[in-house]
Amino acid sequence: MEWKRNSKRIQAFSRILKTKNSTMSNQTEILFTEELNKEFFEYHKKNPKVWERFKAKTFEAIKKGFKNYGSKGIFEQLRWDMAGSVNSDGFKVNNIFTPMYARYFEKQYPQHEGFFRKRKTTRTV
Repeated sequence: MEWKRNSKRIQAFSRILKTKNSTMSNQTEILFTEELNKEFFEYHKKNPKVWERFKAKTFEAIKKGFKNYGSKGIFEQLRWDMAGSVNSDGFKVNNIFTPMYARYFEKQYPQHEGFFRKRKTTRTV
């Protein structure tokens, strides 16, 4: 089932964040990062409405005068707005990609770099 696969990804991602400064090899982290990036762009292609709504909500926050905002907050608004609509993976909006959408937004709109508060990572989008 799709939700079980996503649950395992989230657990693996959590382990990486927790062990970031421990004995985990950089090579293992890079391999996981590449796989997550691949999955992000696959999800992104399959669910273009998520990106369009993410951008719209982000620009709405910018227009309202926010200097910083959380991508998690944007995703919670998307869930509310999508009222029952479910994507191909069985979720309204998949949380595992929340930080990647924030980084992708800032890459696409460099004039808004720093708008989202993010943890440091070796991951690139």
